[in-house]
Amino acid sequence: MKIKMSWPNVKTWQTNMGRLCNELDLKTMKLAGQQIIQNFYGAEKKLFISQGGSGMHGRWPDLSENYKAWKQKHYPGRPIMVLGAHLMASLIGTSSDSIHTVSKTGNTWRITIGTKAKSRDGFDYPLFHQMGGRGFKVGLHAPKTRRTIDPTRQDITIWMKIIQRHVVNSVAKWEQVFDKVRIDKEPTPEKVGLF
Repeated sequence: MKIKMSWPNVKTWQTNMGRLCNELDLKTMKLAGQQIIQNFYGAEKKLFISQGGSGMHGRWPDLSENYKAWKQKHYPGRPIMVLGAHLMASLIGTSSDSIHTVSKTGNTWRITIGTKAKSRDGFDYPLFHQMGGRGFKVGLHAPKTRRTIDPTRQDITIWMKIIQRHVVNSVAKWEQVFDKVRIDKEPTPEKVGLF
């Protein structure tokens, strides 16, 4: 025999918990996501200023002597990973090449941050440098890895705390929901059927 236990006001509690979940879905993660995106832009600005030094993997490798000479002649004073500045602009703020979305598929939330910047001929140079050339066929040697997206563990911890703060604050507004179910009373046993 199966036994089903029920307490007073359980249906009200379930309804209110459903509303809480919808609020988390509709507002909380979008707000948290927008704050994470803004925080990401700040981290990226530091990354470009420090030429990779503020990232998890450290300073970007120096340019080859030939490329360094060419770049100094054609783009004097431009740092590593900044030529036309399209890539940097797309990662430190909103530009037409920025990717910054908060979306939900099923029960999974995605905060997508990145760039769709490419070279004039359509080559995905940000990914090329991010991966150090792995998966690309160009010349006889792979370029050095220069991660233009390189969050530290501290950055990731801050992002998790942003999500946590928004979830906790959202739940606090629904605190009275938990008061509606009284478990200090005896439950009502109900025979459900044989198994």
